[in-house]
Amino acid sequence: MTILMIDYHVEDFNRWKTVFDSDPLDRASHGVVMHWIYRDPDEPHSHVLAMEFATAEEAKEFRQVLAPIWEVSGAGQARILEQVEQAATLSPIEKVGATPTSYFVYKLIPPRPTFPVDMTDAEAAIMQQHFAYWKRFEERGIVVVLGPVLDPSGTWGLGVIAGDDPNGISALGAEDPAVKSGMSTFEVYAMADPFVRT
Repeated sequence: MTILMIDYHVEDFNRWKTVFDSDPLDRASHGVVMHWIYRDPDEPHSHVLAMEFATAEEAKEFRQVLAPIWEVSGAGQARILEQVEQAATLSPIEKVGATPTSYFVYKLIPPRPTFPVDMTDAEAAIMQQHFAYWKRFEERGIVVVLGPVLDPSGTWGLGVIAGDDPNGISALGAEDPAVKSGMSTFEVYAMADPFVRT
């Protein structure tokens, strides 16, 4: 990804934006894939335009196309930047399973054996939060499987979780709304050399 980033200082942003939206230079024909506009909250006359190109050559060529209208458009410094890295900032909990090397069984123990059939409305609401919590990790591939086990002696919850540290998995369990609320307890067990479908 290559970005052409231009600083602007204009007297009337809305007037500038009207001209920009009319697209007189046909940005797409010059290779602009996407654009972003950022405004300075403390300086309403200043904003930054960032335009994405597939190559640095296209960005350089479009900068030359803009040259004749540079001053009248309010444009200032222009830089061509190439992306080096993109990464989300994760909380300690979200970092669990980022580089999994093993798998763990997470056993969620309900408050009573009959829980699935006699839970209260308040408990049902907590279970909704429980599933929403683990869904985030399922979407990231950390949770392999999660659901109730129909044990004749009493239903309990099973999760198979990818990770590299049992303490990290325990930290995940401690933040489970079903546990954090005091409604349920949990146990974590490491798996030895599991077969995993890929």
